[in-house]
Amino acid sequence: MRIPAPPVILGGLTLLVGAAVLSTLYLGNPLGQPIRTMAWTAAAEQGAVRVVSAGAAIEPAPLAEFSQRHLTDLQGWLGIAPRPVTVALFADRSAYAAYGKAEIPGFHPRMDFCYSPAEQAVVGYRTGDRDLQARLRHELFHHLSASRPVRLPLWLEEGTAELIEGLAPGPDGALVLSAVQTEHLRTAARAVHRQGDVAIQAVLSGGRKALAADAKGYYAMGYALALHLYERGELGSAVATGLVQPDLTAFRAFVSDQDRWTASISRPLPVVSVATR
Repeated sequence: MRIPAPPVILGGLTLLVGAAVLSTLYLGNPLGQPIRTMAWTAAAEQGAVRVVSAGAAIEPAPLAEFSQRHLTDLQGWLGIAPRPVTVALFADRSAYAAYGKAEIPGFHPRMDFCYSPAEQAVVGYRTGDRDLQARLRHELFHHLSASRPVRLPLWLEEGTAELIEGLAPGPDGALVLSAVQTEHLRTAARAVHRQGDVAIQAVLSGGRKALAADAKGYYAMGYALALHLYERGELGSAVATGLVQPDLTAFRAFVSDQDRWTASISRPLPVVSVATR
């Protein structure tokens, strides 16, 4: 989640509820010790990305290559040139949590990967390769979005970041949607079934208050809205311009039809025309 930056630096954190990663939450306090001043055991650079790591189990070079390739793919999609970014990975979750408790005001053990706009740094820890790549995709989209002159609507940025976790190169190398988060979609469908447009509007217009009130429901609805835009071929222009007004009637039909949830799998990212950038 992103909020307009007050005079203090904002740090970002991903919240785990149960086993589900709910995405990036930003606190109104900076990371305590700057990442760039810490001692790391290994480092690698590729393009705009610098990966630093602690612990022999982490190889930074492949992660730097992956992260730069992902930024390049998204830059080609959106036409947004990213600023340099640091990816800092602790050896394990306990080391990351120890840092968080000591250096991140308001840190909670359930909080996960974070993005610090002030340091232009993604901070996390070593996980399985597939899980780590998904989390990096998510956080690097936040970094790319931070390069925009105007912030995206909160629901659109978080929903798109969640969707981007499921991207992968297709047979021709172009990014395609390889998976959907069905639990998010079930959560959104239940909310629409119970409350109709009220549940949707709460996310579209509720901002940080809606997120604080129901983080799981907020991310689920944002993801479902982003996937619906993806299905319609409208996500690229929505993210490029930040201007979007979802068709609620069409969205209700989409989120209530499970057969449509996977229809976009293997579909490439929609091309963003120069006129919409």
